[in-house]
Parts: sequence; C-alpha cells; structure tokens
Amino acid sequence: MTDSPAPGYPDPASDRQEPELADLPTTRAEQWSTFAARFGSVVWPGLLSPTTGFHPQPVTPETMGLRHFLSQAEHLDVRVVYAAILPAEETTDPGQECRVGQDLVVQFQYAGVVHTWSGAERYQLPSGQEHDGPYPTRQQQEVIDRIVAALVEDPEYRRIHRKTERESYARKSVAELEAACRGDHPVLPNRMVWRVLQTAHDQVEHDARLAYAALADDPTEFVEELDDDRDLRALYDKSARRQFVRDALFERTGYAPTPALVGAVLDQLAPPGKRR
Repeated sequence: MTDSPAPGYPDPASDRQEPELADLPTTRAEQWSTFAARFGSVVWPGLLSPTTGFHPQPVTPETMGLRHFLSQAEHLDVRVVYAAILPAEETTDPGQECRVGQDLVVQFQYAGVVHTWSGAERYQLPSGQEHDGPYPTRQQQEVIDRIVAALVEDPEYRRIHRKTERESYARKSVAELEAACRGDHPVLPNRMVWRVLQTAHDQVEHDARLAYAALADDPTEFVEELDDDRDLRALYDKSARRQFVRDALFERTGYAPTPALVGAVLDQLAPPGKRR
C-alpha cells in the first residue's frame, strides 16, 4: 500500500522525473540559493510569525519532496518564500556541508494558511495551533457569512479603497467581528478573523470590477457630465477636484473607484473654470 499525498497537494509523483533537491550538495549558509531564483523574494533567514494566519502540520521529506513543495508555491503564484535552518546559523558552522533540505524549514502563505515544509527535527508548530482545524465549522461559517454580508452591504465599507483601511473599519463597525478580534465571540475564534476580512474584501473588489467595467472602458459620457457640473468647474485645487471625481464615481456605482480610474477621468476633464 502506498502513502497518500498530503491533503491539499497533488500527488508528488508528477515531479519524480526531476532529481529531488535533497540529492544536491550545498552548505548550511547556501541552502536558500538552491531555490531563491524561483521566486520574487526569499526571506532568509526568517519564518512567518506564529500570529500570521493558520499554521497546519508541516509536510516532511517523507511526505513530499522539497521540489514538489516549491512547485506548489509557484503554481499558486506565491511571490515571497520564507526559509531558515534550525538550529540557527549562529550556533553552527555556516560553511558546513550538507544536503539541500537538511535542517531546513521553508514556508509560504496562501489564503491565510501558512504552508510549511520541514526537514528540521527541531521545528515545532506555534503554540495553540496544534489541534485546531484550518476550516470553519458550520456554525462558524454562518457567523462569517453574516458578518461578510453586513460589510458588503455597508456603503461606508464600500467607499474605502485601501485594504488596510477597510480592515480597520470592519474591525470596529461590526459588533460580532469586534468581539472575535478580542477573543470574546462565543462561536468565532480570533484566528478566523482573517477569513472574514479577506472574504468581504474579495467580494467588494469583485462587485466593484463589475460595476466599473463599462465606465472604465469608456468614461467619455461620464466625463461630459462632469464637464457640465458647475460645482466642479468652480474648483481649482487639484486635491479638491480629485475628491469631487472620487465622490461622483462612488455615487454612480456605489463602490470606491481605483486611483487609476480617478486619474484617467481627471486627465480628460476640461481645465478648471472652462467648458469644452
């Protein structure tokens, strides 16, 4: 009987035609160089904070080869990979020869989950995450759906464009989410807050793209309407004109416009005080 692939990953057999990275010689200090070129950024040495996302059990060399693990990160279009050797280099000879993966821990984050490959015996899961599952229960999902619906329907939430500002507003504007952030919610634990914030953000971004699709392709009609607006023509300050356009776009669609669209509209407007 053969071992099953790790949950959430395809069968590693597809990568067996390539030599496994663990067969390659290196040194402890140069472990990262064997895969750094595959990603936009490699944080070395450094691992993700225990409070960053959910940390399920790591995969090991016996479960999945390092090459296949990194291929999954590439497939998911991961931009940043985190890696370190354990114990830290300060306590060992960085020039010591080893095989790729020996004492190595590699991580990447996707959809709030921290995926970890560990060839280091001393790696331990962050405290408090050893038994919790990564997915919400039925009751937890009901709470998540309820909070997300409240945020998506809130015009003040939709008026905000920056994700960090949306998250800050969301944490304070919905009582249930505020309780979950404090760890006081009877159903939704604090570790599920990221799921609420990400789901609401993604939904509003999706709806905004649909709302602005036609206008973004051809804003001519909208620009002509603004050119006829006396209040806008009376504004000479650039910041005031930008805010006027932003508010007008929000009133038209119900969603915050992107800075690029606001800039495109401003570029097509007649100069202050004039009409085309």
